[in-house]
Amino acid sequence: MQGCQQRKRIQALLTRTANVSVGIASLVHDEVSVHAQHDSQFVIRRP
Repeated sequence: MQGCQQRKRIQALLTRTANVSVGIASLVHDEVSVHAQHDSQFVIRRP
């Protein structure tokens, strides 16, 4: 069931605004932040 919810969130992020690109960093941040209690629990660094 969790995988289904994740797919729904990602689909919503990708389709929330027509003709607007969504970066992978934004997708990752949004998905990780769903599972964290607060922003200080995680750090996302780009290579």
